[in-house]
Amino acid sequence: MEIKIESERFEPQTHFLFWKPGTVATFEPEGMAWVLDKGTDLVLNMHLQPSGKPELIQPTVGVYFTRQAPSNFPMLLQLEHDGALDIPPGEKRFVVTDDLELPLDVQVLGIYPHAHYLGKDVQGYATLPDGTKKWLIWIKDWDLNWQAVYQYAKPIFLPKGSTLHMRWVYDNSSDNVRNPNHPPQRVVAGNRSSDEMSHLWIQVLPRNRADLKVLQIALMKRRLQKYRNDFEAFFNLGAVLQSMGKQEEAMDYLLQALRVRPDDATAHNNLGAALQSLGKIDEAAEQFRQALKARPDYADAHFNLGTLLLSRGQRDEAAEQFRAVLRQRPDDADSYNFLGSALAMQGNLTGAAAEFEHALRVNPEHAGAHYNLASVLARQGDLLRASAQFEAAVRLDPENADLHNDYGGVLAMQGKLALAAKEFETALRLNPQHAQARENLRRARAQLPKNK
Repeated sequence: MEIKIESERFEPQTHFLFWKPGTVATFEPEGMAWVLDKGTDLVLNMHLQPSGKPELIQPTVGVYFTRQAPSNFPMLLQLEHDGALDIPPGEKRFVVTDDLELPLDVQVLGIYPHAHYLGKDVQGYATLPDGTKKWLIWIKDWDLNWQAVYQYAKPIFLPKGSTLHMRWVYDNSSDNVRNPNHPPQRVVAGNRSSDEMSHLWIQVLPRNRADLKVLQIALMKRRLQKYRNDFEAFFNLGAVLQSMGKQEEAMDYLLQALRVRPDDATAHNNLGAALQSLGKIDEAAEQFRQALKARPDYADAHFNLGTLLLSRGQRDEAAEQFRAVLRQRPDDADSYNFLGSALAMQGNLTGAAAEFEHALRVNPEHAGAHYNLASVLARQGDLLRASAQFEAAVRLDPENADLHNDYGGVLAMQGKLALAAKEFETALRLNPQHAQARENLRRARAQLPKNK
């Protein structure tokens, strides 16, 4: 149960993916498919009890696919206060609470309360802005063996400013027939059933997908009020603020995360990305190197350092970084493309063309690789193949003014001046300040026959 999954990306949409014997199958509402991106790892975390002899475990997971893309994006909000769990032996009414004020309107779709054998009275409710109390769940005689996810027949609307509450009562006395300890013992938070937990998951649906980030910020800031040195809260706040383009604020939280865990590679990498976006290149490079010092096989940090070095013209070291990525991710089209760029900067056009072609074998729709291959082929004098690559790039990236200008240049070199002029005109329409396209258009028109 101690699995730690960290990601550079902010992935807020969440569904109930819990199951136990006795769980009734349910269907998600329309428009709420669970998105699985290419490369996603499915992790099955099983909780089992030893039987005293070897047992064969053969889990099976069924995944059902739909052709309907999701239009609704739910999120699981977790109320919890495991840090308050320290239940003395004999205590009949040990109370743990938590709350969260909603920063926006939501629909509540489902709820999942969780405690262990000492749980007795489980309450989840909302206080509306006008003071009205709205019950979400109340289990007056909690039984761990019958825990479940409860989906509402109709969603419950909660307006902005409502406060979610949980109130758990634990019985650690001999009167509790489910108490695993005889006589009762001191019980604290932990993963074993003989330990305790204090959790309430509430699945909410905001009005739009962007609201998920607002909810995540509120959730993590509330967590920091309970746990002042919580790495995950600092890190997640940094990640969500990065995804919103708030790099300065993100840096503050990522620095706090690194204060808690100075050698965390993911936090160093994210901090490097924030610094790079702010133009602090030297500091960003140092963070990527710190990430690689902590985790030498960290492909994302190699990639980020490689792109930074390439932007500074440090082609040799950049090439080394992209090769390091490809040793771990041999199907990474972007890394082949950037490696090709590094080789082209070294003057190795043949090697560069080979890397761009490799990128296109992995991803035939990679506009950048088509563009770069076309440029290399033009430099080698292979104008026909260059034109074909430019044509593919234009189809994939029609709003790129530089691409249209360069394509026009190759057409002009082949004497196709009318077609070239159209490409230069397109470049100027996309970017009226494109001086090179303006000059190229002037030259092409000057060479066209007067009646053209």
